[in-house]
Amino acid sequence: MDAWEEVAPWARAGPVRAFVMVLGLCPAIALADEVEVEPTGGEEPTIATQGDPVQTPQDGSPYGLYVGDVTVTNEKLSDDGWNYDPDSNTLTLNGYSFDGTESSVNVGIMYEGSDNLTIVLEGANVVKVADAGIVSWTNAGITISGTGTLTAEGGQFGILCYGDQSTLTISGATVTATATTSGLDSSALGAMKVGRGRAIQAGKGITISDATVTATGGEYGIYSGGSLTITDSTVKASATDETGGQNGILANNSFTINSGTVTAESKANYGIYAGEGVVVGKDVTSFIASGNPGAIQNTNTVKNAIAGLGWSDAAGTQGKTGIPVSETGQTLGYMRVRFPVPTHAVTVKADPSAGGTAKASAQKAAEEEAVTLTAKANDGYEFAGWTIEGEGAKIDDASKPEATLTMGAADVTATANFKKKEEPATVPAPIATAHVQRIGWMSAVTDGGLAGTTGKSRRLEALTLKLPDGVSGSIEYCGHVQRSGWEKSYAADGKVAGTEGKSRRLEAVQIRLSGAAKDNYDVYYRVHVQRLGWMGWAKNDEPAGTQGMSRRAEAVQVALVPKGAPAPLATYKGVTQDNAKSFIKK
Repeated sequence: MDAWEEVAPWARAGPVRAFVMVLGLCPAIALADEVEVEPTGGEEPTIATQGDPVQTPQDGSPYGLYVGDVTVTNEKLSDDGWNYDPDSNTLTLNGYSFDGTESSVNVGIMYEGSDNLTIVLEGANVVKVADAGIVSWTNAGITISGTGTLTAEGGQFGILCYGDQSTLTISGATVTATATTSGLDSSALGAMKVGRGRAIQAGKGITISDATVTATGGEYGIYSGGSLTITDSTVKASATDETGGQNGILANNSFTINSGTVTAESKANYGIYAGEGVVVGKDVTSFIASGNPGAIQNTNTVKNAIAGLGWSDAAGTQGKTGIPVSETGQTLGYMRVRFPVPTHAVTVKADPSAGGTAKASAQKAAEEEAVTLTAKANDGYEFAGWTIEGEGAKIDDASKPEATLTMGAADVTATANFKKKEEPATVPAPIATAHVQRIGWMSAVTDGGLAGTTGKSRRLEALTLKLPDGVSGSIEYCGHVQRSGWEKSYAADGKVAGTEGKSRRLEAVQIRLSGAAKDNYDVYYRVHVQRLGWMGWAKNDEPAGTQGMSRRAEAVQVALVPKGAPAPLATYKGVTQDNAKSFIKK
């Protein structure tokens, strides 16, 4: 016996209406004679009728449609919250609400016609009854569509398409179906259990597209006698009974998820059973299944176009293992699975925002994946370390501007911290005098500003330097001169380095301190170079400028700082650095 026949095989023995009357599901139908139900073979009950059910319509011919406590007829095609169009066989629910939990009406909406019924949802609609929210008793299917919502709640079924050829289609709508009774004892059925909490059920197949569906049943969340296909939808199906529950999703044939988000769970059995296997498409946003003893029946094959993860416990906290892509199908022995491998957002910030910039090599990453973080300080600031927020996230060295972040199991925020650079202690600047092309010797510069010119395309040809008053020791300097190279000796304390009257450019300089000045100070200097602009700071006899590039030096800037103090800032005395390198040699 297949899973579909297990639903209610004994109901096939007699007319559907007799079954309806035995359950007391429709007030508009009455039996001419008494109905007696007796078990047959000790297992399956048989419905014995003495006479045919008698249809008692109101005015006009019925369409086999009952809405709440109303029989739909030619004279009754609408009521509060609903209307029916016989030509298109469409029932529109617009703010319909029916609560039959304490009445004799045990089915909220019942259909017995031969053609498929379309239910269009507008606004919020609620049907709550003791047994079944919405039922089609024949092979006619139901299509639920529209922009509204539907809550269908029954003890046995939320939505039921009973015929073994019946189908259910949910398209574009939001549907919540609930059937939490795990067993119903009926004296009329000889204490047999009929309906055991199936939120959504159809005989031949179920299709869900562009919809939001929540199906919560004691025994099954979604039960399809054939196939189940989900596309671009958000679906959650749960079997909640901890002793009698079966599957969150059962499909006798195949279960295909083309795209969207699907969650299937069972408290007491497999989360999913699919007789012909499960297919997970490449466009699936999230597919999670969990159950005990397993997420997916271990004899079912899974064809997955995307990789996933499996866990050895239903909560997903133990034994995590990667699941590879499979085009041919594989069995999965996990209690929880998830497709695709979840990724988490990586957010990068700079604090303060004026302090610099920060970036990550990826905006999303999977758990344990490596992401490169990069921070760059703005002028006047320096990098002060990374702060990482996110469960399980780790960083290899938070003190480095470029560091490796290892993702955890949650979104991560990485903050690059910056602090203002300390201004170097104020020390009188060396006195600098520049000899410039077509100008000659310029006035001495005493405040640490530039000596020479910029923006005039004039070469710096010679230079003199002196220590300011109050600083003991000597300052020594030499130049790299066009066609001559580095000078063989250093000039000092006001002597000339470079050339006069030879039309030769200085290309680079070296400057150093001696005596007491060397013990107490560091000398920093930088050069403005043709087509490169202001270079970075060099210090204590390091070369500054260019060599082998035939580019003229146009100006220099010199500063003294206390021994070991930070270098002058990139922007200093009104001059801003253009190139981080202090010296380039070819």
